Amino acid sequence: GGRGHPPATLLGPTGRMTTRQLVFAAVFLSALSAGTAGWLDFFTTRTDLRQMEVVDERRLLLDLEKMRLNGKTSPCLALDIDETLAWTGGYWMQQMQSLFGNPEGLSVEAMFSKYKLCQNVPYWQENPAARQWMSDMRACPEMQRHLPVIEDAVQCVANLEAETGIKVAAYITVRPASLAAGTAEWLRARGFPAARVVAKPDGVPFEAGNAWKAGVLARLWPRIAAIVDDNPQVLLKGERPYPGLFFLFGHAPGGPDADAVLLQL
Repeated sequence: GGRGHPPATLLGPTGRMTTRQLVFAAVFLSALSAGTAGWLDFFTTRTDLRQMEVVDERRLLLDLEKMRLNGKTSPCLALDIDETLAWTGGYWMQQMQSLFGNPEGLSVEAMFSKYKLCQNVPYWQENPAARQWMSDMRACPEMQRHLPVIEDAVQCVANLEAETGIKVAAYITVRPASLAAGTAEWLRARGFPAARVVAKPDGVPFEAGNAWKAGVLARLWPRIAAIVDDNPQVLLKGERPYPGLFFLFGHAPGGPDADAVLLQL
């Protein structure tokens, strides 16, 4: 699914890293867990949480608390989906170039590198039909079903779990909850590890998605103490600084200027 797309890279506040270095970042997370009593009270097991199941935030917290009370603890983290596991922006741009034009004559890869998101492309934003199409497609299960996987993403996540013992406890996405079941099936079909899927409630507007996600991460910490996500705006939308670890991920050369955003924190 990711053939021809740029391989994944991890962005941090001091520069770019390859996906392989995510494993070393995870080892660091594990060391913090072992060395700081009470700082990382998070857990998962292969039996209770190792099922691809759609849940809301409250249910995930209950599941995690149950594991803590049962004395079963091991490091875990959450994963974002769009632009972290799925090349969503590139696929959308491919569709929109076909439907609404490409006056700059950019390849999909070049357009993604320049604009990152379809809503940042000025001539599409000036087109009411294009804006309506984007609004409709955000809630379209069929659109999500065809999203390609970022190159190396499946193997990178598998290596993370196998080589460090750190487990993926949840996928947390700003996709609407109406797409959560299809999202879980997409993850399952492409070989990502089974975990809970938490999606933005349908009543939360698209524009408030980053703030919603920031709140979820804050409430899940320290049970889930880290996330891999491509969007630094999540860090900026929280009511207070995020106390966990935020591995900022970008898979395209010339991607978002994460360093500039992080300097604002």
